[in-house]
Amino acid sequence: MSPLPFTIPFAGWLAKADGLLRFDGTALLLEFESRDALVGLLKTDLREIRIPVAEINAIELNKGLFSTTLEVQTSTLRATRGIPASSHGKFALTLSRTDRPSAEMLVAAMRAVMTGGPRAA
Repeated sequence: MSPLPFTIPFAGWLAKADGLLRFDGTALLLEFESRDALVGLLKTDLREIRIPVAEINAIELNKGLFSTTLEVQTSTLRATRGIPASSHGKFALTLSRTDRPSAEMLVAAMRAVMTGGPRAA
């Protein structure tokens, strides 16, 4: 499955995060960097966060007119530590509308693993 580009528009005071989202069959992987939203020059080091499927309680895809939002809820606060704008074990990623079919495949693959169905490749 190809990586999906994502944005977290409000990753902090006047900041946003841009990155890539992948699912490897056992975990959701987020690789991103944050940068200031005004000029885009000040940025953080590249970060990678791995969230095992066993720690994900819910995953929803909300389809808007111009973008798609992937909302994830985890069973622990630790699972979302380091993800900008996460709160109470929840976070949301904004995906491009054109990436919606790939996002739907990712969510379906994750749900299959979460419910004990066939493993995703």
